[in-house]
Amino acid sequence: MNMNINMLTYPIVAVVALMILHSYASSDMVQLATQGSYFSGLVQAFMGGYGNTIAALAALICSILGIMRNLLSAKGGFGALLSGRMIGLVNTLITVIAVFGNGVLAYLKFSDGGGIYTNLLGTSIFEIVICAGLILAFFLKPKKVIEN
Repeated sequence: MNMNINMLTYPIVAVVALMILHSYASSDMVQLATQGSYFSGLVQAFMGGYGNTIAALAALICSILGIMRNLLSAKGGFGALLSGRMIGLVNTLITVIAVFGNGVLAYLKFSDGGGIYTNLLGTSIFEIVICAGLILAFFLKPKKVIEN
């Protein structure tokens, strides 16, 4: 049995990205701005959260594309082109954006003035897990199984 590490990594990244969006929607500042409406805060988070949740959204899109790429993998034809080249190129670009954005947010949370980001987006472990997961998924590719 061949276990693809990306089938485990991408769902973890997606869950952590959703946790960041939840942290944003349930933060005190957003609840105050949306008059206590969690749903309005969640919609605001999915629309970019005034720039605060863009890195989490990029990680979520990257993980969805990674899951699709793993599910659509084919040996030949249009499925191989779609799962290999097209989704792979887009996923690579979004991975770079997501790792850079989440890395910057993790750095800002560790810096002296990072309290606002921690209050809005939760603990810095979220961004660290996203960066580690996306880097792991980028460099660890499934082994090709040769069938006789």
